Amino acid sequence: MREVDGAQLLSKVKARSISTIRILPTGQANAEAANRAVNQGGVYRFLMKPCESEDLLAVLADACEQ
Repeated sequence: MREVDGAQLLSKVKARSISTIRILPTGQANAEAANRAVNQGGVYRFLMKPCESEDLLAVLADACEQ
């Protein structure tokens, strides 16, 4: 994304719809980015890419129960 990074995007989603569960799929996990995503964007879960279908389905099922 050129205009905003992932944490900024998640923060905007959170501001528009606080009840939206935010899941972050990422191929580049570092502590600073993770910290910003959690603190600014209220991330529910991280998924490392590529992720297994079973893992994705499990996270989505957990998010639906939230």
